[in-house]
Amino acid sequence: MYRVMAGAVIACLLAAGAGYWFLTRNQETTDDAFIEANVVQIAPRIAGTVRTIHIDDNQKVASGDLLVELDPGDYESALAQAQGGARG
Repeated sequence: MYRVMAGAVIACLLAAGAGYWFLTRNQETTDDAFIEANVVQIAPRIAGTVRTIHIDDNQKVASGDLLVELDPGDYESALAQAQGGARG
């Protein structure tokens, strides 16, 4: 009786292991995964405070797409001051 029970337990363990292997054999796992990506550095033409961001993280963008909108307050006041100085 003991041998039959031990054989049944071993058979169940082997069947469970084979089932686990069959179901997970096509899944890749890793602790330090890397993906292929194109990373491009961007730089503004002028300095300023960002008002609005028009893209999401990891979003694909094309050349010429509007990425951010700068706050025009500093530039508008500088322009008004320059125009006032030019008139007076």
